[in-house]
Amino acid sequence: MKKFIIFLFIVAIGIGVFFGIKSFSGNEDLIVPTEKPEEIVYKIVSIDRLSELPGNITADNQNEWLVVKVFGQNYDSINRLYNMYYFTFEDEEGNLIENSPNTLTDAILYGELAPNETISGTVVFSVPTGAKGKLIITDENFEMTQELTINKN
Repeated sequence: MKKFIIFLFIVAIGIGVFFGIKSFSGNEDLIVPTEKPEEIVYKIVSIDRLSELPGNITADNQNEWLVVKVFGQNYDSINRLYNMYYFTFEDEEGNLIENSPNTLTDAILYGELAPNETISGTVVFSVPTGAKGKLIITDENFEMTQELTINKN
């Protein structure tokens, strides 16, 4: 009888250890918190290529207007600045193209976003027709924060 009780005790300890280890290692329901960036994070909403902007502003020679609509959210705990000049286009050859002031009603100009506030608007570049590359975004210190690929024709 004593051996049987010892056997049950050992089995109970083994079962407890097994389920204890399993609960620590295999819980896929846990959501691991990710560190929030301390900046405005942008994503591309849409990309259009136009030969003319409102107000009859036509592209030069072999160029077209690359109109990129972006959405951004301030994930910092302080107010952050945004400015159309924080956006640059870099083509596949590494040429940098400055943002062109535009006449679109939702053009991103400049301003300040409080924590968790969002912004949506367009930035425009005069690029060679069909140019591919990336949208490079900097912050108020002109330090690069993001690169967003532009491959759409």
